[in-house]
Amino acid sequence: VVIAAGDAAYCDAAIEQAEQVRDPLVERGVLLIPLVLDGAGNESIAPPNDADRRFRATPVNTTKWTAWIDEQKKEAKVGDG
Repeated sequence: VVIAAGDAAYCDAAIEQAEQVRDPLVERGVLLIPLVLDGAGNESIAPPNDADRRFRATPVNTTKWTAWIDEQKKEAKVGDG
């Protein structure tokens, strides 16, 4: 699982870059989860279609995901940005 967490533009760019190497990622079982953190929510990201199911997922509870990301950053002593 690869979590691409950032603003909507960052998540869109991560999806676009991952698409360029999609087949090798799918072969290796990599699942991309874009997580928009700037308050815009994941509604700004196009939802995955049926063909994307083995490649990309949408976080269900973004509040919990965001809290987890914040916890990880705190433990790693990493600030925003």
